[in-house]
Amino acid sequence: MQQLQAVVQVRESLMQVAKGEQYPQIFIAGQFKYGYAPNRDDQLSPFARDDFNILQAGAVIGVQQSLSFGLTSAKARKAGLEYQKLLYQKQLAEKGVAIEIEKIYRELIEAQKNMAAASVARRATRRWFISVRDGFNAGLEEAPDMIDAAKEYGIIRAKYYEAVFNFNRSWARLQRAVGRSLL
Repeated sequence: MQQLQAVVQVRESLMQVAKGEQYPQIFIAGQFKYGYAPNRDDQLSPFARDDFNILQAGAVIGVQQSLSFGLTSAKARKAGLEYQKLLYQKQLAEKGVAIEIEKIYRELIEAQKNMAAASVARRATRRWFISVRDGFNAGLEEAPDMIDAAKEYGIIRAKYYEAVFNFNRSWARLQRAVGRSLL
């Protein structure tokens, strides 16, 4: 959104420049020269140039106007329409951003619930794995039971870390969509 706001400001400036080209441009320029050389003779003749002993001042006022009125007014109108188009696109983007933020927030809530459920499942399968392991060590459980418990514990643990990853990804997407850190 910050980039879009910067583009809007640039378009507004371009529109103002295009409108400013329709008006005359007034400028003032000036010059002052002074030079003194004690070992040179002062030239009194108006036709002789003396850059060593000199005192000059001058000023000029000027006006510049583009005479292609149709072209400059068309440029100004085009810049104004592009600016209005960009403002409309910005309004649409703001509405779209609000909808996108809401969608990402709902995904974050769902990911949080999935992570909590995966945490409960991970604890339950860990307890099951530990009880089967202890039973196997005591000679009360068979090897296939131990393998099944280890396999399920690995699968559930992988799903838990996947749920944590999805939660973190949703959190990062929400921060990026909002445009700042939410912590």
